[in-house]
Amino acid sequence: MNSTTSKSKINQHHLFFMLILLTLLSFNGMAKSKDNQHNNQHNSQHNNQHNNQSNNQNSKDKITEQNYRVRLFFGLSLPDGGGVSIKQWNTFETQVLAKTFYDGFNLVDSLGYYQGQPERSKIVTVIVTEKDMSKVKKVARQYATQFNQDSVMMVKVKVDDWQFIGKIVKN
Repeated sequence: MNSTTSKSKINQHHLFFMLILLTLLSFNGMAKSKDNQHNNQHNSQHNNQHNNQSNNQNSKDKITEQNYRVRLFFGLSLPDGGGVSIKQWNTFETQVLAKTFYDGFNLVDSLGYYQGQPERSKIVTVIVTEKDMSKVKKVARQYATQFNQDSVMMVKVKVDDWQFIGKIVKN
């Protein structure tokens, strides 16, 4: 490996960790501002609950239950070399993820680092309630076991509001 390649890899490594740090700091900043806005949110939620009396029961349940945005980070490298194949991932995606998170999830290809080494990975984001966290952990354990992974990283963040915004229908 020449010195240019080595410097490039080091710069990529530092850039990746800087991005992670910025992401974590933004989550921390959001948490602090959330604490400062607690009273305003409480009043707003109280008013919204009274104003949304016409919503169906399912929407009311989502407002009253605590929701979480959960991100699972699935590494695709295998401990003995090689990696999880596209076919293996697609099977896991359709047979496990799509069935477990039937209501929906988001999937992003990414490049992460584990123990100083770059690794192809997938990030799955799903909105769940506390009672659904056992499903999330079951999926993570199943993947770790099936593909001999040390772990699957899970990030759980409280969600104050989430909704689907539809198109405007003209009469």
